[in-house]
This record gives sequence, structure tokens and C-alpha cells, in this order.
Amino acid sequence: MRVYLCVFLILSAVAPNLHAQELSVREQALTAMSAKDFARARTLLEKLLEVDPSDSGAWYNITGAYAMTRNKAKALDAFERAVSTGLLDSEMVRRDPNLESIRSEPRFKTTLDRLVENYKRSVPGNFIARMAPMRTLGTYVVMLPPDYETSNKSYPLCIILHGNGSNELEHGRVADAFGRDGVIYAAVRAPFAALNIVVGTRKPAYTAWPAEAGRNFEPARTAYVEWIFDVAEYVRREFRVRPGKVFLWGHSQGGQFAKMSALLHPSRVASYFSLAGSAVPADMFTEDRFAAMKKEGVDVWLVHGKADASVPASTSTAFAERLKAAGIPSRLYLEEGDHSINMGMIKLARQWIEEVVRKSP
Repeated sequence: MRVYLCVFLILSAVAPNLHAQELSVREQALTAMSAKDFARARTLLEKLLEVDPSDSGAWYNITGAYAMTRNKAKALDAFERAVSTGLLDSEMVRRDPNLESIRSEPRFKTTLDRLVENYKRSVPGNFIARMAPMRTLGTYVVMLPPDYETSNKSYPLCIILHGNGSNELEHGRVADAFGRDGVIYAAVRAPFAALNIVVGTRKPAYTAWPAEAGRNFEPARTAYVEWIFDVAEYVRREFRVRPGKVFLWGHSQGGQFAKMSALLHPSRVASYFSLAGSAVPADMFTEDRFAAMKKEGVDVWLVHGKADASVPASTSTAFAERLKAAGIPSRLYLEEGDHSINMGMIKLARQWIEEVVRKSP
């Protein structure tokens, strides 16, 4: 994943339509990058860098903006500044399509080599990464329906799972867009700090994956899924949650973990709504898991933007085919839009809340 571009966009995904008046210069720039309005993004990022010339994330994004507006010299200058101010993710740089026009330039190759050397100096040589359980606390926020204090009713529980590099508050506000009536929402923070995002955005950012990018940590995947269901139980103990299964709404990384949660614990999930959900690892697909999902009648909604450059729409279409082959019905909606959350996608989520969540027994 192109961390500084794709993940930053997730941070402001709801903002373009729900909170346009609150957009920061950074968010406006990243929204422009998402819309491929690179000229506007370049202008906004230049303003941002005037205020903080040490912002490696802004330098990296403006590298792409310059490259896509055919200004190779400035793009190469910006890439050098990004590396000198702390950029360390070489894999992101190698995969970023916005940099294709400068990738063969000698200055680019020299700067990339320096980035790789900087990374090597920042970590121990020949280290072996492992994971083990630790005792810690996680964070989640609860949004109650407006009549909660005056009614004696119980309510269905909808868990909100944020994207890679976002947080429970950024994505938790989708509850306001979906409608707070008749539903208890709980937004769960992913377990690991997304340190490279924090450096670039100066905002809280969390991820399902540890800092060692590109490494497949099996315990991290299953531990996050268990934490999601732990939160459901904590909310159930404290608030008047309707007995029975929970509902999951997830965006991007959150969509992936909504899917994985249902695969691992189908008896605990009534329905999930995966918006631009990233790919589930192939080893999660087993006949037994699909059979259990079918037996439990897990209701599946898959929504994806046709122009999503971060997680291609084919990710959801391919998953829908896997479900179909297993005899599990699903609803698949391919909407106009990219990786951000637009009003068409929100409308579908409102439909899911109304038809599935609120009407649950």
C-alpha cells in the first residue's frame, strides 16, 4: 500500500461530504490527490510546506503531485526533501504509480538508495521480528441513540471498524451520517500505532499491523478479531444491547476485518457491511468456515468505488464470487467514486442500517 497517499486519504474519507467546512489544508490536498486534481493538490501542499518545511509526508505527496503535472525537476527536489526529513518506506515508493515519470531518473535512483540506507541505519542489523501476547488496554467509543436515557428499550449493536491509518473518532462520526436512532454504535481503535502516518499528519493514526511493513504477522490478525468481539461484550455489559449477534461496518482495512470476523466467528455476526474492504488473506478461506457462515445465515453487503485506486473494486467482486461459489448470498454494489466515502455509499449504509440492523429481532 502507498502509505502516505492511500492511507492519508482514509483519514479524511468522510470529510469531503459530511464536514467540508472543517477540512484542513492537508485534508483538502489529499482530497484533491484522491480526485486526481494534482494541480490543486500541489498548490495546497506548497502552502502546507511553507508553514512546516519538515513535514516528510507533505514532501512525499507533493513529489507525486509534481510528477503528475510534468514537473520532473521539482518532483525530484521534493523527493530528496522527503527523504532528508524522514521518509523511510521504500516499498511504498517503489509501488506508487504517481512516480512513474521520474522513476528512471538518476536522481530518483540515488535518493531511493539513500532512503534504503537511512532505513537500515534506523533498525538493528539482521533482526528477527516476532510477536508475543502482552497485557495492554485498547480504546473504543460508544454512540448511544438519542432516546437511550428516556427509554427502557434494548438496541442492536453495530461495530464500526476504521481504515488503516485512521482512528475510532475519525470513522466513528459515520454513525451520525447513518442515523443514531434505534442503534448503539461502538467504534473500535485498531491495535497498533501507524507511526509513519502520525509523523506526516500530526494526527492519531492506527493500524491492524505492527510497524514492520510487509511482514505477515498471523497473531496480529487473529488478536484484532478477538479484540473486536471483546469490545462487543464490554458494550453489552454496560449498555442495553439487544441479545444476539452483532453487526459490523468496516471501511478499507476495517472491511477486511469485518469479513475476517465473520469467517472466524460466524455464530456471532448477524450481518456485515464491507466498504472498499481490502483483501482477506487466502489462507483464511476454508470450506468449513464458508459452510459455517452459510449455516449461520450471515448477511453480507459489499460496496466498492469503481475508481478506487487504493483497493481495486475487483477485490470485492472476487470475494462476492467466492461467497456465491460457497452458496452464501451477498449484495454487491459498485458505486461511482474512489476510496473515500461519498454520499452514494452513505446512502447504501443507511439502507443497510434501516433494513437489516434496526429490523433485527
